[in-house]
Amino acid sequence: MIGEYSKKVSLSSSIMSKVLFFQLFLLVIFGTVAIIVVLVIVFILLYFSSKEDDISIHKEEAQGSTLPAPTQDIHGYVDHHELKGGIKRWKSSGRPYHRVISKLHEEFSGSNSIGLKSVKIVEDRLVGIFFVEHESKTLQYRDIEYDFISRFEMTLEEVDEPRDTSSLLQEEDDTDTHFLVDDHRCVYLKTSDSYHKISSSSEETKRKHMISRARSWVSSNCRAKKEKLHVKNTVHEGDATKFLMSDADLSRDHYLVMEGGEVKDYRKLDDDFFQKSKDSSYLTELPFTHGIEVELQVIKENWEWVDGNQMGIVFEEVLDHSRKKIAELRYDAGDEIQRKWKGDVVIKEDDKGYEAVHIDYSTVDDQRSYSVLGKDSHVTFKTNILEIQTPPCEYLEELEWWAYNLYRIAHEVVRELNIDADILSVGTNPMGDYSEGLSFGEHHHLGIEDPDLKKEIYNTYRYMIPHFIAISSNSPFLGKKVPKYTFNELGHLVITDPCNNMRLKENIEQFKTPPYLPESGAKGKKHLEHKLERTRESLRMIDIYPFTRFDTVEVRIFDTQITTLDRISIVLLLQAIALYVKDRFQEDGEFSPSISSKTLKKNRYQSIEDGLLGRIYTDEDRSDRFDLVEQEAPHYIYEDWQVILRRLFPYFEKLGVENTPYVKNLLLRVFKLKDGSKVGPPLSPSQMIVFRSEKGDHDFEELLRELKHMSFKGAEDMRYDIWSRYVDLDTVSIKDFEGFLR
Repeated sequence: MIGEYSKKVSLSSSIMSKVLFFQLFLLVIFGTVAIIVVLVIVFILLYFSSKEDDISIHKEEAQGSTLPAPTQDIHGYVDHHELKGGIKRWKSSGRPYHRVISKLHEEFSGSNSIGLKSVKIVEDRLVGIFFVEHESKTLQYRDIEYDFISRFEMTLEEVDEPRDTSSLLQEEDDTDTHFLVDDHRCVYLKTSDSYHKISSSSEETKRKHMISRARSWVSSNCRAKKEKLHVKNTVHEGDATKFLMSDADLSRDHYLVMEGGEVKDYRKLDDDFFQKSKDSSYLTELPFTHGIEVELQVIKENWEWVDGNQMGIVFEEVLDHSRKKIAELRYDAGDEIQRKWKGDVVIKEDDKGYEAVHIDYSTVDDQRSYSVLGKDSHVTFKTNILEIQTPPCEYLEELEWWAYNLYRIAHEVVRELNIDADILSVGTNPMGDYSEGLSFGEHHHLGIEDPDLKKEIYNTYRYMIPHFIAISSNSPFLGKKVPKYTFNELGHLVITDPCNNMRLKENIEQFKTPPYLPESGAKGKKHLEHKLERTRESLRMIDIYPFTRFDTVEVRIFDTQITTLDRISIVLLLQAIALYVKDRFQEDGEFSPSISSKTLKKNRYQSIEDGLLGRIYTDEDRSDRFDLVEQEAPHYIYEDWQVILRRLFPYFEKLGVENTPYVKNLLLRVFKLKDGSKVGPPLSPSQMIVFRSEKGDHDFEELLRELKHMSFKGAEDMRYDIWSRYVDLDTVSIKDFEGFLR
């Protein structure tokens, strides 16, 4: 049995060996055949590819051709190298231009007019289109030489209009000349000093078609038909394309999401996507350059100050973190900001001897170093005041971008510190006692070169000090005092205790009512020194100062505002009034409204105590008549504002901001809405804080939590507004304000 079993096993092993040998033989045969087939296919592909790479007639391009001048040279390379501003350049090996030109001369020996007509993109290759003038005919050829590594968005400060490529290529061999390709696959030629668009692309054509489809959809959509959207930027995400768009009045940005030419989504823009916009085509130019300084509180969770000694220790860390974040901002900034922003972000001493984050920034006339984040120069022993400062800006969007991003960074940096602290953006600390120099305001600087016009604007702002205080007050509490309020006979909310503006009520040492300025220039400054009995730095400690070292008018009376939107609303108010004064000054030669210091102080006190419901009084001889108002007194300050805003409206229109949320934000403070909204003006920010508490039946602790919430939302959302609980500024129209358009 055992022997028979051994024989069977031996026989089985022999059969298996033969089978394995046969399988291996077949594998070798089939493998060899497969390799031969692959080699044949590769050979065929290489043969036809080389035939195409030699010069072949491009029949489609031959139709409708134009004859450019002959060309000389162009450089090309293969590897890519990253340049500043997100530009990538592609280079290809060898000298393909010379090779192609030589072969064309060999084939068409009698032709002198031979050169590169243009460059376009075919699939994933850069294709040179060459021309030959031969026997009264113009022929066009192509040569595929430039392989793409990848595509990148390209930001250019200046790109010329499309033009004849040939004339751009007549450069010396060592000229720094190369191709650039943007995110829409359009081709540019960079010569030694400029960029030239030399080819559009099917991608761009497709994009324009999608824009047309998007606008058609907008015009037929009930929610969006009135917007008349302008495309600012695009972002491609897979099969979807997002269009960043601004509406007709530039008050709000939107986006459309399209897939396959069809609109899939339409909504107001989210903040992250808004920051990706780099287009500067729709900037709103300001009549006067404008900068803002903002003083911010650093407080603990229990509302106490971060101790001055502790703040002194951590401030070095604040500056270091802020410098890094501000440096990162540069890559997300629009073209206009990138053009003005020079050099690196550095930490150095400011003119007061304190270290701060500095940038070099240029305006029309000069370039200077500006402190953008640091300590306030009037620091106290209790704590340090954190101050952000925008550089002088020429455009509304530029100023908004700086104001918001510096404010956001201040919040982020303080939260990242290991001190359990946050930023608060109001005029006083509700739970802290007043200490000299420890209150929080915003200073606005308007650049006005003409000394005579500066004097007129200063005197006009001086007249309106009570009006400015009333409409912007943002400090209705101090020292743990719960704001008390009532409603007057007209149903208006009146803060009775402590008052509308505790910052200015308590801060009597720093701020003085400025005197009327009868003369401009050096004589005017001497007049201020004589009237105020002050010199140098102390001379600036008045509500409005017209002789800063930056040659600006500085308006110092505003409380720190809760939101960026509130800050920009004040910007437009000051700009429109200054533009109004400029027009009157050019007509009449001298315009300054005058009011006695005695009456001005009385009105100032009324605005501090009662805000927009304060009373306005006039001089006994009525020499203080002001044609921007022209009302008999006494009356409420908000009634003056109703007249002022009506008369400023043509200037808002001239600026192109009449339908923006900034102007609506101002109107909501003094005009009712026709639809019976819960908001009951007049409401300054101080009154609005109490109004939100009263309408929500909040206690003081809840009011404080609401304050922090609004301050934090202002750091998260550039367009956040304090009315959001009751009114949607995007849907409100100017005609919705009762009695405004008469």
